[in-house]
Amino acid sequence: MAELGCYRGGCSKLISITDPIRKLNVFDTFAGLPSGESDGHSQGEFAADFDDVSSYLSGLNVELHRGFFPTTASGLSDTKFSFVHLDGDLYQTTRDALAFFAPKMIAGGIVVFDDWKWQNCPGVERAVAEFGLSHRIEETVPFQAQIRF
Repeated sequence: MAELGCYRGGCSKLISITDPIRKLNVFDTFAGLPSGESDGHSQGEFAADFDDVSSYLSGLNVELHRGFFPTTASGLSDTKFSFVHLDGDLYQTTRDALAFFAPKMIAGGIVVFDDWKWQNCPGVERAVAEFGLSHRIEETVPFQAQIRF
């Protein structure tokens, strides 16, 4: 399993507790959103202390990957994923995540998109559309959607 964009680790903890057998690979810069594309957010927003998040998730089957994705995913090129939670907020982050994870999803695997159709994150929907997956989106709750592979 994987999560891209964990902030303080709340969803990471929930995902890991829900399926404690499978390792959850968590990717985040921990420095907040990068400069450049920001949509409705600002640079540095969602920064979190790495040590605090690590402590919060200790004892769970979680591996933290600190830095910019997909560079931080080295060593996982042959890994298959059953579940991916994408909460990167930005177009480029979502594009990079789809390029990395889509070919690695198992049959029946699920990718959940946070901030789906939220006005502050229009890049999420744009990246899904450009990746050619809009027809497979299933809206679940406000501002979330999923694709089953």
